Amino acid sequence: MLNINSLKYFVDYAKASSISRSKTNKFRVRITSPSLVYNSMNGYEFLCEAADFPFFTYNIVNETYALRKNKSVNDIDYDPVSLTFGIDSGLFNSNHAMSMFLEWAELIRSNTGLFGYLDDYAGTVEIDLLDEYLMVYKTATLEKAFIVNAANIALQLEDDSLTTITMAFEFKDIKYDSGGALSKIKGSFGF
Repeated sequence: MLNINSLKYFVDYAKASSISRSKTNKFRVRITSPSLVYNSMNGYEFLCEAADFPFFTYNIVNETYALRKNKSVNDIDYDPVSLTFGIDSGLFNSNHAMSMFLEWAELIRSNTGLFGYLDDYAGTVEIDLLDEYLMVYKTATLEKAFIVNAANIALQLEDDSLTTITMAFEFKDIKYDSGGALSKIKGSFGF
């Protein structure tokens, strides 16, 4: 017979102790813009207020073969990843981040209205999940990522709060990695 009190105790203990590594509120975002961007930033870390950790959707097709109906996967699809950045006047007035994002947008669609090639405007976005010691335990690398939406920045004269901008990134593929170099060394020794 299952003892409900001991199960509840275990769940409460796991939540409160260091056994629970999953801290979804601890993350880091690094963006590498395309190399054609003059103000290109390689692996630049942004103060990110909110982020989506990306997953996928398999597209299913119904097939009939020898009077049997089967379902199989024929493609994979990704939803855009939304990132909300906290920005301060120093970051955006220093001509680094704002210039990078504006130049990145111009690579996608130029002032003449022409659209560029994916390889010219694709960058990389890395989202790291961090444990309670701020060590990386899972990374999602968005390959060939590009901006598909940048929300307006709400400006207020009397407001001293941190201004934010939300951007959505589309990407071609995703790569998941566990941990940093130390975890890879540990894994090679079997523990």
